[in-house]
Amino acid sequence: MLYVVFMLKNIFTFYPRKKNISLPENYTPQLSVSIIIAARNEEENIIRCLQSIAHQEFPKEQLEILVVNDHSEDKTTELAGTFLKENFRHFKILHLAEREKGKKTAIIKAVEQSSGSVIITRDADTVTENNFWLKEIVFQFENKNCDLLISPVLLSGTNSFFSSFQKYENLAVTFLGLSMAKNKLPIVCSGANLAYKKEIFLTLDPYRNNLHIASGDDMFLLKAAFSGKCQIQPNVSANSLVYTQTEDTFKKAVFQRLRWASKTGKISTLPVFISGLILLFGNIACLIALIWPFIDSYYLPFCLFTLTIKFIIDFLLLFLSARMLNQKVNLIWYLPAFVINLIYTPTIALGSFFVKPNWKDRSI
Repeated sequence: MLYVVFMLKNIFTFYPRKKNISLPENYTPQLSVSIIIAARNEEENIIRCLQSIAHQEFPKEQLEILVVNDHSEDKTTELAGTFLKENFRHFKILHLAEREKGKKTAIIKAVEQSSGSVIITRDADTVTENNFWLKEIVFQFENKNCDLLISPVLLSGTNSFFSSFQKYENLAVTFLGLSMAKNKLPIVCSGANLAYKKEIFLTLDPYRNNLHIASGDDMFLLKAAFSGKCQIQPNVSANSLVYTQTEDTFKKAVFQRLRWASKTGKISTLPVFISGLILLFGNIACLIALIWPFIDSYYLPFCLFTLTIKFIIDFLLLFLSARMLNQKVNLIWYLPAFVINLIYTPTIALGSFFVKPNWKDRSI
């Protein structure tokens, strides 16, 4: 019952939809922006990322790009440097020293040398298909009481079952994260499309006690902002979407989820803890409902009822999140994905306590 109430509350946070403040055609942003891209061995992705930023309808004199090289062993910095010189007025390529490593260190270094009043972090493997992405984010800061803005990061890929399963999960987590932020209880955000005021970051110093933890730059910032009673806003405008590719192998996908789960366990805010328990035990209860009729058929009607309720709620979450974010989702794989997810979610949660996956040749 708690799972049902929790999910329905969040599902209908944005429905019926209230009229959002739309981006005016003649809008001219006033704030200056620094976009930080921490990159390690991203020669295959960095140009596409920078191209999607270069195409933005935004005053060039108010935009600064900072690419931070985290000990890349390929041509990431050479490619980025050439492109930046040809397409941007204000840019810097920074290099982490030999003793320095990790995205948090890269962000700290870049923020300290940035000139913009608003900081935006992007991952090197992300792109935006909309030329108003940057304007939309700045517009949100100029028209809302906002210190930290959570914007969506979605997955693109094929219509195969493996790719669709990742898209389902991503849409659900993204929608729940935006809903919880709207309800003033933020639980998740993505550093691949995260914006905040520079002064807030410097005041909070969010990484001072966790630099030894390799991941979690986004979640530790969210925790610090929530604890510091900052104004955290969700951004549900379709203009603000960025995309990254689904993982192409099972091993990469599992290790990615284990990294995410392990960093979430370090963020000990009350909303994260309670939400995590509700979602985890909701899945475990339904997994038991899936297995138990094979042990004792007497409980078959109750188990079917339990599974049907979760099936409907999860489908509603997926359908409405895709609709809100203007996404076309292939739902042909939903039924097998629903069944597999009952096993997958508890397994990832449990595995995050014991498995330490590598990320780009680094142990997490």
